[in-house]
Amino acid sequence: MIPKIVIIEDNVELLNFLKDLITNSLEADTHTFTSGIEGLKYIIANKPNLVLVDLMLEDLHGKTITESIRKSFADVPIIILTGDKSSESLIASLKAGADDYITKPFNSEELIARIHSKIRNLLGKSTSSELRSRDVVINSETMEVRKGGKKVELTSKEFELLHYLMINKFRVCTRDKILFSVWGYSSDVDTRVVDVHIGKLRKKLHDEKGDCIRSIRGYGYRLMDYGED
Repeated sequence: MIPKIVIIEDNVELLNFLKDLITNSLEADTHTFTSGIEGLKYIIANKPNLVLVDLMLEDLHGKTITESIRKSFADVPIIILTGDKSSESLIASLKAGADDYITKPFNSEELIARIHSKIRNLLGKSTSSELRSRDVVINSETMEVRKGGKKVELTSKEFELLHYLMINKFRVCTRDKILFSVWGYSSDVDTRVVDVHIGKLRKKLHDEKGDCIRSIRGYGYRLMDYGED
């Protein structure tokens, strides 16, 4: 069963990023809204498997959305996404019926893990912890990487970078999206840090020519699989 996930976020750039991240990581049917009112109308009419909602929307507060969803559905997991780190705000959201919250800037791996735990419990669905591209295999549970059967030692950031490329291996990943996913949504980090870490990753994977991690000029990078030019 493909999980239906609704995302309500009024920052369009963040909304698009979340849609791509969740769709590709979880193979979900994602529905996005910048309006809390429109998002809530859709949710009431089309029960989803999970809702990810920003707390501070322009037209409707995330707490109000949470309370309204709970009046109709007691079993739909709700995750609050917020830049407000005050304990009062977060406690109020949880009391309103939210199941979890994550603060901005967030780690994409953590967000996906939290979402996965909710839909796994709801749907009884299990997914493999291993991802593969060519002769490179990574295990997201053990944080282990192997190339041609041999273990490759990566730093935590190098692992997160490779994992992001793996779950998007049929897509071109821009530097901004990689930066967003691996380093968190912050303009304080220069996108050149992505190029530096790609270089280190290529060296450890013996991919100095870029046959596996392909540079897409003017855009970013794409992880290549066998049979691709």
